[in-house]
Amino acid sequence: MRKSQVAIAFSGLAAVALIFSSSLMAAKPAKPILVRIDDTPDGPPKITVKGAPDGYDVYTGLEVANPDIEDGGLITLFGVDQGGLINPSGSGWRFVDATLPSDTVFNATDIVWIDHDFLLFGDGDLQIGFNTREDGLYYRNPDLVDFDDNAGPATNKWVTVYADATIVVEFKSRTP
Repeated sequence: MRKSQVAIAFSGLAAVALIFSSSLMAAKPAKPILVRIDDTPDGPPKITVKGAPDGYDVYTGLEVANPDIEDGGLITLFGVDQGGLINPSGSGWRFVDATLPSDTVFNATDIVWIDHDFLLFGDGDLQIGFNTREDGLYYRNPDLVDFDDNAGPATNKWVTVYADATIVVEFKSRTP
């Protein structure tokens, strides 16, 4: 074999090895981003975000929560689902006070929602928002609103409100 034939054979073998190794890497699915919101009654909510490739931000300003009646926040995951495919309606989930009758007009203690940042300078980054009413105050019953689902009774255990290949959102509510 001449040098040029050896070089071609070697480069062909290297290309096959590269294709094989990249197909093995592509076969391994990425772990979804984990967002955990622990709305502990002892202080501000504890937020944990794992696996956000471009980072995240937590905003707790007045546009998200009125501190006189609730706490809450908005978590923005930079560069995630900018096309708006995850929960395009922006609807959410409401946790209820199980000690109140199910037909009570106001029985929801917590709201969690997924939306996208398409505001004035937003580029569609995925956002997870949440609000929790202060003791004795309630949001409207989820069975009486068209845009939020009933997430069940408020509990101090982790509840997965949303999960897919991109993101898992878990919430632990402040129990009434």
